[in-house]
Amino acid sequence: SIFTNSVSPAVFVNLILSIAGDKKLVFVNISSGAANRPIVGWAAYCASKAYAKAFFEVLNEQEKENPKIKVLQIDPGMMDTEMQKKIRMSDPKILDQHSKFVTAKKEGNLKTPEQAAEYILSQIALS
Repeated sequence: SIFTNSVSPAVFVNLILSIAGDKKLVFVNISSGAANRPIVGWAAYCASKAYAKAFFEVLNEQEKENPKIKVLQIDPGMMDTEMQKKIRMSDPKILDQHSKFVTAKKEGNLKTPEQAAEYILSQIALS
């Protein structure tokens, strides 16, 4: 997750910036609550999401005077994904917030991937 969530986006963004010339660019970071708070057992995931959030915050600050570059950070909220399913099936002794994930599913508080995609697209359209 470190490479996927932090190193790859940073390399990709810097490559795009180096070849884009004067084209208009919109960078969208799909964030996560894990970028803002520690989750025991998820050190790499939380750190990589926090890295990505900070990277895009710096990019936004760096390019704030450039009207051709826009940076968005969007947290779609908790989704009912395979990752969520694995979390709910995991050993509660290993993940101290296990019950939070189980409760979110039981109470219908998880978005479908389609709902999350609609939310992301709506946020992009609003910007």
